[in-house]
Order: sequence, then structure tokens, then C-alpha cells
Amino acid sequence: MSSIFSACDCSIHYLGRVERSAWMRVFPWMRLYQCANCRKLQLLPQKGVDRAKATYGSRATYGKGGRDATPPTTAPRA
Repeated sequence: MSSIFSACDCSIHYLGRVERSAWMRVFPWMRLYQCANCRKLQLLPQKGVDRAKATYGSRATYGKGGRDATPPTTAPRA
């Protein structure tokens, strides 16, 4: 059985907040998360998860031919 203090191997994208039990409030900087993929409960530092989610969301996607994302085009102004 794995510890509640360790993270699962799934992507940070799957983490969702869950209400903490009373004993978990001993660690005010930690928040309870549950992975939507493997359903594991994890007590993790809130700042670290927020930072990881921001990093995950800002990454560009890469494929075999280079960047998949194309830069936005703007129409010429009249």
C-alpha cells in the first residue's frame, strides 16, 4: 500500500482537490488531491501542485514534424 504523502505516476492534469480530514489540517501547507485516473488520494503541497499545473498548461505540444501548434494569424488592418 502506498503512502498518502507520495504522488502517483499519472499526469498532474488528473489531480483534483478533495476535502481534507481533521488530522490533515496539522499540515496547513498541504492539500488533499485525488487522481481521476488511478483514484489515489495524495496529500501534496499546494504551491508545488499549482506550479506544476501552470507549467503543464503552458507547455507546447510537439509531434514528429516539430511544433503542432501554429502561430495565430492576424488579418491586415484596413
